[in-house]
Amino acid sequence: MFIDASIAPDYLVADHPSVHVRAYGTALEPGDPWAVSERGLDFLAKADFDAAIADFNRALELTPTSAWTFAERGVAYLRSGRPAQAVEDLSRALELDEGDAWTLYARGIARTKTGDADAGSRDIAAAIKVWPDVAAAAAKDGIR
Repeated sequence: MFIDASIAPDYLVADHPSVHVRAYGTALEPGDPWAVSERGLDFLAKADFDAAIADFNRALELTPTSAWTFAERGVAYLRSGRPAQAVEDLSRALELDEGDAWTLYARGIARTKTGDADAGSRDIAAAIKVWPDVAAAAAKDGIR
């Protein structure tokens, strides 16, 4: 999780996602898309995919053009075994930010899992061309 401790509220600065999730239960501003998205990331880190998706849904209601949030929700769908929904969100994220190698790689994995190995291979190759270490970075985020 990427949190700048100098500007983040105290409840966001902790060493483990479960600490954040517990703190968010009492401190979350429901109208703050950043806080809702960050809590979604914490749920994603804990493999609580439905809770993560719900938070990303809320964040997208507040900021419907956030490529980052579409990408994170796409990853939540991918990790929860819903690759078709992942492809939709990751494609939308790439429409909004077409140069993101991490999102392109994730979409390649999702496309492969939907049975579209050719398109998946093209996405993965394009992502690696932009960022040669993308596969290792994505694997750390549970994208395989």
